[in-house]
Amino acid sequence: MAKFKEMRPGVFCHWCPGCECSHWIYTDGKVTWNITGDANTPTVRPSLAHDQGNRKTQCHYHITDGKLEFFFDTHHQYRSQVIDVPDWDERIHNPYKIRPKHEGETIRNKSPQSNMVCGFNFNDRN
Repeated sequence: MAKFKEMRPGVFCHWCPGCECSHWIYTDGKVTWNITGDANTPTVRPSLAHDQGNRKTQCHYHITDGKLEFFFDTHHQYRSQVIDVPDWDERIHNPYKIRPKHEGETIRNKSPQSNMVCGFNFNDRN
């Protein structure tokens, strides 16, 4: 089973078990990442960081040969760990799911132009 779901040409997503939502990867546009390897062992560079405008919820990682390599500045249970990228399963993974709000947390965007939630730009739905 593939690790990523291709949403449209140049836009992929994968499931993050730490954030409990999908993270999106753009290979076409102003800010892009390179994806190499195959569907089961992808590698993505440069690193990816998702923080919903709040550093306390940051998820920062590399994907190398199908493994999520979480950095020390990740703020969930997989901090500084290496785990397999979960297989994408249409039955359980929703690419539009927003990361659950944790106790005492407010999810804020960085600016009115930044409408990102868990790697999904709500201005870019089409």
